[in-house]
Amino acid sequence: MKRTIGLLCALLTLFTAVLPGCASKEGSAAQKPSGQPAAGSQEAAPAQKVKLTFLKGGTQPMDREYWSDYIGRYQQEHPEITIEYSEATWSDFDTKVNVALAAGAPPDIVGERLGGIAVRGNAKQYVDLNPYIDGLPDKDDFMPSMMDLGNYEGAQIAFPVYPGPILFVYNKEHFKEAGLDPEQPPETWEEMLSAAERLTVKEGDIVKRAGFLLTPDNDWIVCPIMRQNGVDFADENGDPNWNVPEMVEALDFIKELSQYSITVTSQQESQTPPFMDGTASMSVLSPSSISQFISEHPEQKENIGVFYPKKARQSVWSGCEFLSITTDSKNHDAAWDFIGQSVTSDEMWTRYEKANFPVVRQSLKDKYIDADPVLNSAIYNSMSIGKGAEKTLWWLSGLKYILNASTEVVYNQKTSQEALDSNYQQFLEAIQ
Repeated sequence: MKRTIGLLCALLTLFTAVLPGCASKEGSAAQKPSGQPAAGSQEAAPAQKVKLTFLKGGTQPMDREYWSDYIGRYQQEHPEITIEYSEATWSDFDTKVNVALAAGAPPDIVGERLGGIAVRGNAKQYVDLNPYIDGLPDKDDFMPSMMDLGNYEGAQIAFPVYPGPILFVYNKEHFKEAGLDPEQPPETWEEMLSAAERLTVKEGDIVKRAGFLLTPDNDWIVCPIMRQNGVDFADENGDPNWNVPEMVEALDFIKELSQYSITVTSQQESQTPPFMDGTASMSVLSPSSISQFISEHPEQKENIGVFYPKKARQSVWSGCEFLSITTDSKNHDAAWDFIGQSVTSDEMWTRYEKANFPVVRQSLKDKYIDADPVLNSAIYNSMSIGKGAEKTLWWLSGLKYILNASTEVVYNQKTSQEALDSNYQQFLEAIQ
């Protein structure tokens, strides 16, 4: 019995000697400040350097200034990230993306347009962003109508960052000079045609100031005119639906309106819109172009009016630009972080202030309209009545032939019916 008690005492003494050491180690780990490694652990490895490539469609100066500024600020906050930014005109954009993908050197981030959603989505070239978006605590704040534009068959392959309603604008001073009421802009095709004639300034037979600037290969102009006459480029099933009598009437009107225009290319128009240098009295402008014009000529802000011409209905071009991540990118998470920070409430407002990008957060709507009640209300109205590219696989091909028909008519190469018939036939052959 004594031996048993002695053995128990010895064990108890040994246990008590060991226990303080265990308690000491456990207590020191629990008291370690949060975020610091426990004793004996290795320091966290420094963040790995990542290079992201960002290819954006469109070359508008104010857009470029904003993205360059955002990239600079983002890189300052994330020194482990380097972002290589490049642009392409929309006419070259798809080719540039395709070449990069084929060469195995995909851009990580792509600044896409609405017309590319179906094509890229069908080819599964862009990542479904839904898993990332689901992690946002305020994901329901984004306008559903805008998010839907970047959705293809349930996959959110593109995040809307720049709703692009294109406004029909007019110069109020020019209206006064021509004896027109600057507070009563045209509401119908007939009124627009009459105003364009009175506003046009000529030297001999040469138009020096356009009553209405009409570039026949500019989808921002000709597609809304066609839709105003009741043309639906796609039917309810997404099939082509533009070989219709209303299309011929629209081409006739485009031809008639073109006599009051100066001659510029779409590229020239996008770089230096004639409306902004006073050589066009009526035209179409994007919100960022309007913002650029006002920043350069603040005294002209009250001189810009907005109007909504109508035949069968009102319509304006209302596209959208997006940010997407290529499927072949090896930096999906880093690319999403760049996109995710660009669509925070604060950054979205910064984008509006710097480049007049309309907001896509519902919580910012009232603040946005209050910032400029006249212009921003017009932009919101244009978003509600506007439509951009058809979200179909054939749209980009179809648009080529639609604009070609318009160009052939304006330059007297074919009648409206001939241009429509030949281009529609070529289009059908191209998509077979």
